[in-house]
Amino acid sequence: MATEPAEYAWNLDFAYERLDPTFRAKKLTAHGELVITPTMRRLAASMPSFLDENVAVAVSGPVGSGKSTLMHALAAVSDVNTAIVDIVGNTPSDKAVWGAISRSVIGHNQGTAEQLRLAVAEHLTVVPTLLLVDEAQFIPRAAMMQLRWLWDQPFERFAIVLAGSGLYEVLERDDDVDTRIDERIPLRHLTPDKMRELIVAHHRWARATHPWVLDQIDAIHCHGSWRAWSKVLRKLARVNHEGPITVPVAERALSSVKGHPVTLPTPPPDLANWHPPT
Repeated sequence: MATEPAEYAWNLDFAYERLDPTFRAKKLTAHGELVITPTMRRLAASMPSFLDENVAVAVSGPVGSGKSTLMHALAAVSDVNTAIVDIVGNTPSDKAVWGAISRSVIGHNQGTAEQLRLAVAEHLTVVPTLLLVDEAQFIPRAAMMQLRWLWDQPFERFAIVLAGSGLYEVLERDDDVDTRIDERIPLRHLTPDKMRELIVAHHRWARATHPWVLDQIDAIHCHGSWRAWSKVLRKLARVNHEGPITVPVAERALSSVKGHPVTLPTPPPDLANWHPPT
């Protein structure tokens, strides 16, 4: 009898509570929630079929567009063995590449490159696995070809997600890899209106803040970048800020983040008497 999938399986509403604690402490802000976009939900919902079809996915977007958060959110709600692989170095040897893969997939990296490759393949033959590779734009061709060998194998349930800034441009330089990418998920910095909508929905300080102030923070520093917003909100958390982000509070936070004095424009007349909608 087939086992019923876990309640959390590929449901990003469970991602925040299941995130890796180190990632959550480092990347998410106090009094905030994991921001889940429609693109994230579409990818998570597609993962069961991607695993069945051994799909290779490429996620590309500018710095701060949420690629690493997406990867960790997928890992949090995955119902298969999930390995986040970190391949470092400009010219890693085959042993270093397979050492990184085997350490993430099977928990050790002892042996020659060939021994590790065969051990990983044997493991993936019987254990459904999602392989997540962040900063993939920096992986040299030789290492990428080792990864490509993996997703060319007829494993019963396997998928790989590569993520990186400018990744599509990197992949397009090599037909041997580019033509074997099955799905492309582009991420972009958000428009000011969409960013404000999501920040307000997922952070209690933002919900209590006049929209004009949020728009100024985005226009002066964040520019639709999740990473930039996280830095501003974490800066406020470090000084034990509570409540709405006022003009003076925003100016101090932006001045600290940018390293020079920041003065917001003249605020709208209703700012002093504005109250958040209930």
